[in-house]
Amino acid sequence: MPDNHIPSGFYSKEELAVFRLSSKSHWDVPVHIDGKTLHLFLSHPTPPAFDGPEDRNGRRNFDEIKFWVNYIKNDAVLYDDNGVRGGYSQNEPFLIAGDMNAAPDAPPAYDGINAVSQLLSLPNLQDPFAGAEPLYTAQFGDSPPMRIDYLLPSAGIDVVDQGVFWPAEQADKAGFELAEKASDHRLVWIDIKY
Repeated sequence: MPDNHIPSGFYSKEELAVFRLSSKSHWDVPVHIDGKTLHLFLSHPTPPAFDGPEDRNGRRNFDEIKFWVNYIKNDAVLYDDNGVRGGYSQNEPFLIAGDMNAAPDAPPAYDGINAVSQLLSLPNLQDPFAGAEPLYTAQFGDSPPMRIDYLLPSAGIDVVDQGVFWPAEQADKAGFELAEKASDHRLVWIDIKY
């Protein structure tokens, strides 16, 4: 994590020496399709909640999302376990996918921006759902529905169609009830021409 995002006095120096950024994972999965490659950047940042005034989970969520910004920019601030610096250096299309646990209408968190807006403001990314408001991908209990799940292709990918699927309670009561039991996240999908 960047030094200004580390909660003061929360982690010891020994803990910080081995503290990994990814609470779960950050994956770059190359998928080969008819002689071409599409990289899937997959992650599931920690929810920015369930902590105290030190905001350790909020800070971590912000930085886990910021990783993709740095990775896409091939930023030397990143380094692997062997000390190799940089991020994505390929000239191949990519798609960021995951439950980012961050809503675009959340207040600014750090660096004067909210967590997911770091991605949504990148010029080499597109948001196929931009302007599709209100757009909800999850709802937890009685809380208001929100958008926290994303499919964000690189700018050169042709998005043919997109949507968020959830059985309508009035049209498919049994399907709706099964979906409600199965998950509090909706199915987000896009069709691309590649």
